Amino acid sequence: AIELDPKHAVAHCDLGNLLKDVRKDYDGAIKLYRKAIELDPKYAHACWNLSLLLENQKKDITGAIDATKEYIRRGDPDNDGEQRLAKLRAYSEGLARENEKKWPEAIAAFQNCVALDANHSASAWFQLGNAYYGQNGMKNCEAEYEPYTRCIALDPKHAVAHINLGNVLKDVRKDYDGAEKMFRKAIELDPKHAYAHNSLGHLLLIARKDYEGAERFCRKAIELDAKYAYPYWNLSVIAEEKEEDIAAA
Repeated sequence: AIELDPKHAVAHCDLGNLLKDVRKDYDGAIKLYRKAIELDPKYAHACWNLSLLLENQKKDITGAIDATKEYIRRGDPDNDGEQRLAKLRAYSEGLARENEKKWPEAIAAFQNCVALDANHSASAWFQLGNAYYGQNGMKNCEAEYEPYTRCIALDPKHAVAHINLGNVLKDVRKDYDGAEKMFRKAIELDPKHAYAHNSLGHLLLIARKDYEGAERFCRKAIELDAKYAYPYWNLSVIAEEKEEDIAAA
């Protein structure tokens, strides 16, 4: 269609959707959305699609804010541009305060963000969980449970959210079965995530005394990241506890 009519804005936008959703070619989609906007100065939905992609896939919040402003300027056909802009600004504020380790301010900003868009803010829910973790002195706490749970509900393929929720279940709720499920899912989603392998190894050690399984996952973590210190420490604990069990027998 674009070959036959190079100025067909909708065709560019629809091809952008295809590249984004099917091929995961986000850079290609961005180019097509921008071309659609260039071809049709009133094409608000291309601005909207561009904003969503920049936020959710490229993590470019500044770009998403600019695209949303353009969406509003071009007519805001769905009348939700201002709410989206407020959400993005709250998210941007939360990230800024989080980087400064100003945890109460970060929490307030992310809470505002999810209040504005609770059902489409997986990233904001995730960051809210991280902010609670930071506020608690970098230790897991019950406050993290809902944010990570909501993040996973909105983005079931978010491996790190599964890991973080697993840590809450393990360290706070002592729900070892639930934690193991989270860590195994994280490994399924991202088989090269060293932290997930080490977390599962540590869990198998403390909850099951499954020395063979614990050692296997810790060694896999080292294979994936030789500079990751914790699995080495876990291996030393495994060896020590195995010797103690042998001596006791």
